Amino acid sequence: MKNIFPKVFIKHMLCFLPLLIIGISAAGQQNRMVKVQQLYDSLKSYQITNPETVLATAIVETGWLECKDCSLTMNNLFGFRLDSGYIGFASYSDCLAYMKKWQKAFYIPWKAKHPDANYYDFLVYVNYAQNMPDYIKSIQSLERWILLNVDANKSELAGLSFE
Repeated sequence: MKNIFPKVFIKHMLCFLPLLIIGISAAGQQNRMVKVQQLYDSLKSYQITNPETVLATAIVETGWLECKDCSLTMNNLFGFRLDSGYIGFASYSDCLAYMKKWQKAFYIPWKAKHPDANYYDFLVYVNYAQNMPDYIKSIQSLERWILLNVDANKSELAGLSFE
């Protein structure tokens, strides 16, 4: 007598494969959202100026905080560079503190001289990325998504560290 169990089992498992993939994808999306929300909460707690725009910058620079071959491997959330390459940080907290100091040293004085300008104008002024028109479009689009989907005041994760 022939055993048909393996064929039947495989056939039934193939029916469930799309559901498994959707489940994994949904879990990945949820994990991504948790990381984005935690970073947003951290930006707010560090009192980073323009946290939505800065969060959008981090998303672009790190591929939704998931890249394996970028500045994130050096705890560099924002793609800060020196001539020799990306700046490395001991922790995400150190990177956030650096962002705060960077804004205080460069953005705040620039904004005082350009009161009608916005943070995008500042990013263009400092030539933050190679292709600024496309970069600005990307972060503006992400910022609209952030304003609709991320909110530190509603966070169920308030108090959790991004580390």
